[in-house]
Amino acid sequence: AAAEGVFDWAESITSVDFPESLTAVSDEMFRCCSNLTEIIIPDSLTYIGEKAFNECYSLTDIFIPENVSYIGKNAFGQCEELSAIYVDTDNKYYSAQSGVLYNKDKTDIIVYPTGKTTAEYVMPDTVKELHAGTFNGAKFTSLVLSENLEKIEEYAFVDIEFGISSFINLTS
Repeated sequence: AAAEGVFDWAESITSVDFPESLTAVSDEMFRCCSNLTEIIIPDSLTYIGEKAFNECYSLTDIFIPENVSYIGKNAFGQCEELSAIYVDTDNKYYSAQSGVLYNKDKTDIIVYPTGKTTAEYVMPDTVKELHAGTFNGAKFTSLVLSENLEKIEEYAFVDIEFGISSFINLTS
C-alpha cells in the first residue's frame, strides 16, 4: 500500500487502474482528486482506507470486488456525482441495493451515494444503526426509516442538500 494521502489534491488525475498486486488503498490516498471519474479496483484489493476517495467530486460510480473486506469511514464521502455503488455478489462483507452500499446482512448502511437523486429512500427493515456521515449530502426529500432502527449517531444526516421534508415511521 502507498502512504496515506499520497495523491491528496492531485487534481490532474482522471482515472486510476490499480495493478492486480495492490491489496490496500490507504487513508486519504486520493482525497480531493476532484477530476477523478473512474476507478478500476482489482480483485486483489482487500482494504479501502478512511476518506480514501473523499471529495472526488467527479466520480460517478464504483464497483467493489469480491475480496474487499474493509471500507473505512467516509471512503466515498462528499463524492457529489457518485450515484451508485455496485458490489460483487460473491463479496462476503458488503452488498449493494439500488446503488446504496451496505454491510453483507444489510444491518448497516456504509454509503448512501451523495449523487443519488431518488426523491424517496426506503431503508430496508434490516438496518439497525445509522453512523455519522451515513447520509452526508444526501439528495432525497422523503425517508422511510427501518422499523428495526435502534440507533442514529450524531451527524448521520449532515449537509442534506434539499432537506428532508418528511420522516415516515420515526418513533421515539
